[in-house]
Amino acid sequence: MCAALVAVASGCGSGEGQVFTKNIPAPSLRGNLIGEPVEQPIAVYLPPRYASTADKYPVVYILPGSDTGPGALLDGTYQGFSLVEAMDRLIAEGVIREMIVVVVNGRNVLGEGFFTHSPATGEWDRYLVRDVVRYVDKNYKTLPFRETRGIAGFSTGGTAALQIAMRYPEVFSAVYATSPVAIDSVDDKVRAYGDSALELEGIVVEVGKGERDEGIVEGCIKFSDSMDEIGAAHRMVQFNGAHEDLIRQRIEQYMLPFFSGVLGLE
Repeated sequence: MCAALVAVASGCGSGEGQVFTKNIPAPSLRGNLIGEPVEQPIAVYLPPRYASTADKYPVVYILPGSDTGPGALLDGTYQGFSLVEAMDRLIAEGVIREMIVVVVNGRNVLGEGFFTHSPATGEWDRYLVRDVVRYVDKNYKTLPFRETRGIAGFSTGGTAALQIAMRYPEVFSAVYATSPVAIDSVDDKVRAYGDSALELEGIVVEVGKGERDEGIVEGCIKFSDSMDEIGAAHRMVQFNGAHEDLIRQRIEQYMLPFFSGVLGLE
């Protein structure tokens, strides 16, 4: 029988993972000036053997773009991508290891956000690294170490993932930024958090060869150059498409395998 105390659950048979969506406490957002709720939605994917073994798992945290919420990775919004279907298939084919995946909302009541913090919108970065990570580690069978946590994001979520990974390397060890916008704002943080960037196990920035926003391309190149300057290992991946093209393929063929390979304890 599927678990009942959840908002949504999918997949309960043998060899199938489960995904749960729920609202969790967000005390770090308390006192914001725009009326942002102090409960926020997340979606949690649990791998097929989760309920039948005592194993603990690495965790990948994904930040969607500001125009979508966690449901976008569940309902086919991204070219038919389904987190449960993709994870189950890639695990069954041996492409990736079993992992927990958590999709985190970053869309505030104004309709946008980069997981930054301010008196107006609330401390979104601390909401993620304190409230969400602690909730997940407390309620699920995770490997609760920086070496077994990765963070990824698309568009504004990609920019946020880079900033958070560099600011909190004690929480995350790897980052994958897909089509990050306004990445020039990250460049200063590369220098400010230079030592932190050197602590990360893996850094990937992905941008389309057909990207129509020249600022995104220039920002990614500038970021890569800045990483070279401080001697931080990283990769800039280019795909044949533009900002919103091939999102499903990029997640399944690049992002998820990247984390499967890089997350783990020696």
